Amino acid sequence: MILLVQAQGPDGSVLEQVDGPTVPEYGGVGDPSEEYYAGLPGKIYAKILMELWTEITPTGAYWNPARVVSDNRLAAFESDTTAYTSALPESGEAVVRVTLLFRRAFKELMDQKGWAVADISMEEETVHVPW
Repeated sequence: MILLVQAQGPDGSVLEQVDGPTVPEYGGVGDPSEEYYAGLPGKIYAKILMELWTEITPTGAYWNPARVVSDNRLAAFESDTTAYTSALPESGEAVVRVTLLFRRAFKELMDQKGWAVADISMEEETVHVPW
């Protein structure tokens, strides 16, 4: 699961993130319009494995000897709270859009395999913050 948090000014410009987590490299390095989200404000919920022989991480080769590097997946009906801080626009209001996506595999693996499967939008919320 990928959580994306985007804050925009009244003119639609993206507001600079000042504090908070960002999507790690395994979220895909590249153009966000093509579902590459590394470096954007947000978070990934996943079980990250490292292959013992090659030390490749993250690996999707769970059948090879591997160790768990991290596991922050959420159980059903469990919640998580994170804080994000963005620069404020000069005037008007900020618009914050939060999107939760389901991705079937790591972006790099999908690219290697030629899997052209889009992320699935699970939930989206938009909040207008007057300024």
